[in-house]
Amino acid sequence: MRRMDRPGREVLQALARLDGNPDFDRVIGWLQDSRQRQVNAAIQERDEAELRQTQGAAQALDELIEHTQGARESLKRGQR
Repeated sequence: MRRMDRPGREVLQALARLDGNPDFDRVIGWLQDSRQRQVNAAIQERDEAELRQTQGAAQALDELIEHTQGARESLKRGQR
């Protein structure tokens, strides 16, 4: 399974600086809402190809949200 590349230190620092910014919080909310719509669509999808695409979209959004929300913790752990 292909996954999104882990963000480097500079990207993590940028994400950490954005943490708590009201505008960026709206962006995160939009990503979370989009992810939930993909999950809901996957539950109802009957076509296998469409299902896989929908699952892939949800997974990509999961990873993006995880990297974004985990930036401070990743920096504290010294990753990259």
